[in-house]
Amino acid sequence: MLRRLPSLRWLVAGLACSNLALGLLQSASPVIVVDNFGRSSADVGTLWSVAAATTLLAITCCRLALSRVDLWGVGVVCATFASAACLALPQAPSYAAYMVLIALFMAGDGGLTVVLRTLRSLVIPATAFGTTLSLTMLLLLLPFPVAGILVAVTPPTHLDTVVLCCAAVQAVALAITFARLRHEPTLRASAHGVLPNEPSATPR
Repeated sequence: MLRRLPSLRWLVAGLACSNLALGLLQSASPVIVVDNFGRSSADVGTLWSVAAATTLLAITCCRLALSRVDLWGVGVVCATFASAACLALPQAPSYAAYMVLIALFMAGDGGLTVVLRTLRSLVIPATAFGTTLSLTMLLLLLPFPVAGILVAVTPPTHLDTVVLCCAAVQAVALAITFARLRHEPTLRASAHGVLPNEPSATPR
């Protein structure tokens, strides 16, 4: 089924690359916060608590925006926020700046999640929804163990370089994704009244 849905296939591919960056940041942030900024492990928890709150706010805003803007427009804005924040993270001069950039990245990522879920609700036939949803979730979860392995084999002093490389991959992947989907009718149509019919606990 995924092969017959090019719009969904491209979006899943782009977000898989974005998940690699997300997994890398989640795995590397304890080392970066403690070693680079001299903060405590409690500050790592604060960092992700702020990011989680920002994500929830972004998801709410994106749901509201979809009543006025098409999926492609919302997706491009969210992808831009996520990519720009991730590219800037290795140059963050302080813990406060790092926290703000992580929050912006997570806000963009949360918005992309809304776009993906809404698109799935629009294009996947009811008869194939369960199997296609399972496949997309599996593909989107695969980058997380890869990110964990990358952090495990990378010396702490080189983590910023790895983050920058993954951020570049994410930015290119999302740019190609939304360039290919620019004229996709499903993403250009209004999503007003369409709510993702998936459990909110799912990662994507």
